[in-house]
Amino acid sequence: SFTSAAGTGTVSVTAPPGCSWSAESNAGWVTITAGSNGSGSGTVQYAVSVNTAGGSRSGTLSIAGQTFTVSQEAQYLAYFAQFANGSQLVSSIILTNPSRTETATGFVQLLNDLGRPLYTSINRQAATDTIGFTIEPLGTASFVTDGAGDLSAGSVRVSSNVPLGGGVRYFHPELGVAGVGESAPLRALMTVVVRDGQHGLNTGIALHNARASELSLLLSLRDLQGRVVPAGSASVTIPAGGHVAKFIDQFFPDADTFDFQGTLAVRSSDSEAAVAATAIQLGSSRGEFAVLPVVAVDPLAEPSELHFAHFADGSELRTSMMLANPSSSASACVLSFFDDDGNRLPVPLEGQAAAEGAPLTIQPQGAALISTGGESSLVSGSVKVTGSGPVGGVLKFSSRSLGLVGVGSSVPTAGFIVPMTRSKSGQWSTGLAIASTGAPVSVSLTLRNQQGKPVSEGQLELVLRPNGHTARFLEELFPNADTGEFLGTLTVTAEGGTIVGTAIRVGFEEGSLATLPVTPLR
Repeated sequence: SFTSAAGTGTVSVTAPPGCSWSAESNAGWVTITAGSNGSGSGTVQYAVSVNTAGGSRSGTLSIAGQTFTVSQEAQYLAYFAQFANGSQLVSSIILTNPSRTETATGFVQLLNDLGRPLYTSINRQAATDTIGFTIEPLGTASFVTDGAGDLSAGSVRVSSNVPLGGGVRYFHPELGVAGVGESAPLRALMTVVVRDGQHGLNTGIALHNARASELSLLLSLRDLQGRVVPAGSASVTIPAGGHVAKFIDQFFPDADTFDFQGTLAVRSSDSEAAVAATAIQLGSSRGEFAVLPVVAVDPLAEPSELHFAHFADGSELRTSMMLANPSSSASACVLSFFDDDGNRLPVPLEGQAAAEGAPLTIQPQGAALISTGGESSLVSGSVKVTGSGPVGGVLKFSSRSLGLVGVGSSVPTAGFIVPMTRSKSGQWSTGLAIASTGAPVSVSLTLRNQQGKPVSEGQLELVLRPNGHTARFLEELFPNADTGEFLGTLTVTAEGGTIVGTAIRVGFEEGSLATLPVTPLR
């Protein structure tokens, strides 16, 4: 069996002297390179090409009247539903290799709305649509556009021999910074949407067709109770590998969305899981710019318990939760807040008195929007959402001085990797929050360079109590390491239980918050 990468193999043939035989391939991706004919004992050499088909495959060789089977693993594919460059908008594609042993090799491909090559200058090189990469175990690589020329948009496809972690960070001098992780192809999905026409706040969605033929989608705009609103139905057809991105008032021009809160549901007319999506929230002021993950509806993979590794409330900081019910039955949910020591924490919610647990019910295909008060002294910790059925959602931090950032829920794991960056001269750093998910854990942190190698003074041991939490900046975690101008990764492992993590790149000016991808180790 071969990995998704190209490779070669050999088959030994045992035959009596003078006995002639031949070999031929029955698969186009397997080529006989030597030994297509022979007499007596000998060898057949063959080569397999890179698997870009998106699935595992097998083929056969016919050798001396016998059948020899060749198998090849699927290539790992990742999709980012929104990419843009030009008019001063810069996109940075950030990849991490979560493997402890395997080097990742592959390509980043840029596609326009029609699914055709989108030529862009990456890392100050000549414009291209395909960039090759090699990432060492536990290392990272970044691909940054130049922001020059007219605005062009599309999507990103990453192919690799091993699974990767990744995200895209967007920057515009008038909008600020935003970041989002990869978009898994789905048959159906939903996202919470908000529009405040008076204050210029709107929500859109970027959709990418991950398959090799055109894709028809049905869209429905629903209120918070999950009911389709008048004129809230639309359809869109996306070419193979193509992309479309619009705000809700553009998808539904006849619906009353001037002052709207609800959900947007997207369903493929095909049985194939092929639509990748990212939600975009945009306001009229710098910093009101966030890119948000969507909630899977089909396949229905959302758990009944969500973990958010960090929340903060007070001193101008406010945390909002946008929760959605992707199922066909109502879900009763309880929000639990925990402090650094794992104790339940009473948190004032907007319009409610402080309480240790906040119950709510979310209707099928509906949503709930919950915000902390933001007026008290600063408190922080982690959040757990427990539902009677599937629930998905996003947590959004907002600050009058820094802007806003959206973070998806975290998957409990025994270890993860996250890209880390800091520039003392540029006045930005990376903050990391870690929370245990119920059991006391011993946590080991290792700071690494871009090649995945540990850096000097970059090791730390922590202990977290049950549901305990910690949040620190890079320079606080490793005060003796040389992180003045740093780009690398951080690996975090736990013993005794599972943990969740959230990483945010923080600049010390308005609109400088962006989430970074947290990926389980392999």
